[in-house]
Amino acid sequence: MRALIVETGFSRGALAAVRALAAAGWEVGVGAPAGAGLASSSRYRRRRHLVPAAHEDRDAFLTAVRRAVRDHGYDVVFGAGEAEVLALSLLRDQVGAIVPHAGHRQVVRAIDKQELSEAAESVGILTARALDPSTLAPSAPDPSTLDPSTPDPSAPDPSAPDPSTLDPSTPDPSAPGPSAPDPSTLGPSAPDPSALAGERPPLVVKSRLHAHPERPGAPPRIDTLVVPGPEAARRRVDEVRRLGGEPRVEEFHEGRLMAYAAVTAVGGRVVCDCMQVASRIWPPGAGASCRAETVRVDPAISGRAARLLAALGWFGLAQLQFVVPEDGRPRLIDLNGRFYGSMALATAAGANLPAAWAALAVGHDVPPTRARPGVRYQWLEGDLRRAAVERRRGLLLDLAGTLRFAAGAVHSTLSLRDPAPALARIRAMAAARVR
Repeated sequence: MRALIVETGFSRGALAAVRALAAAGWEVGVGAPAGAGLASSSRYRRRRHLVPAAHEDRDAFLTAVRRAVRDHGYDVVFGAGEAEVLALSLLRDQVGAIVPHAGHRQVVRAIDKQELSEAAESVGILTARALDPSTLAPSAPDPSTLDPSTPDPSAPDPSAPDPSTLDPSTPDPSAPGPSAPDPSTLGPSAPDPSALAGERPPLVVKSRLHAHPERPGAPPRIDTLVVPGPEAARRRVDEVRRLGGEPRVEEFHEGRLMAYAAVTAVGGRVVCDCMQVASRIWPPGAGASCRAETVRVDPAISGRAARLLAALGWFGLAQLQFVVPEDGRPRLIDLNGRFYGSMALATAAGANLPAAWAALAVGHDVPPTRARPGVRYQWLEGDLRRAAVERRRGLLLDLAGTLRFAAGAVHSTLSLRDPAPALARIRAMAAARVR
């Protein structure tokens, strides 16, 4: 069987999928705009194809995918990022191979932050409280009209985090121990009783959809940012709108990052799953897992997750991300309906999510599989960057601890059996410094 993965070049999830599918006997091709990225550099990648970015030219993207399918007989085509997923889902009837998703409306509903939140609450999953963007404080005044002797009220608090350094909307999971939350604390979220003008920082600003490949020239992704207060939130809301997105503002919860990933068959039956808890993330405060460990799947969480995916009409892989604050009540913050950055952890723990998804897509039976607890994961590049900033117990001790953790952990990029992707990443970083 043959699978094609289309991406933009440096997706750690795409690399994990290439390795996982090849381990299950699939012949894997990678399509990307140009250059030697992570997945296309892997020794487990059989073919490489030039595929323009979906967000830049959707027609050229479709033409290149169709050509690869026609010339090499791919059975299944996966999108590695949200732009690729949405483009393939919408254009599936023209691809010439299986696009392994439910109907396009179901795909959009699941990854739309507003609709996901509503569906989650309907099955008893708590989400972050949404705040009405129209109640944000007014935009900052024109600096040229201000009296120089008057302090600028819109100036950011110097003690607040720099929003330009923050990326996805997942808070700092530095609480000790990779234990799953108390299932009894799961439940519906409270309604929004107040206007945003009275809220204090920080706040989370998202685009309901990260990508809009149907709009020529749209950015590849509109990132979620944690921003310091209403003024900064208002500016980010305006930015999201200028980029073509529809903003969603949420309260920020600091806590542990937890994820439940599952592959579901038609009808919502889970055939393969994994639960993990992060102990370090990058960027600090609102980033992705750079250290994580598998834990026992909590039946309360997996049960509600299965009901959510069934309610959404989902098919295939979904990673549900939660933040667990001090009150112990997990809040759902996102659904990734694609390969995700730390997916190598699930594969190493015995849950080959990409292979289960591909097998279902071509009509094969898939026996139930669950990841075993206690397997460790590290995104070394992110963890080193984090140590350089956080400096827990000092820079040298944090760096030393990061390197000690690397031994015995499964890595998203680094592999002695498949070293080329890590070398490609190093070359890309060096080239960026030269520029």
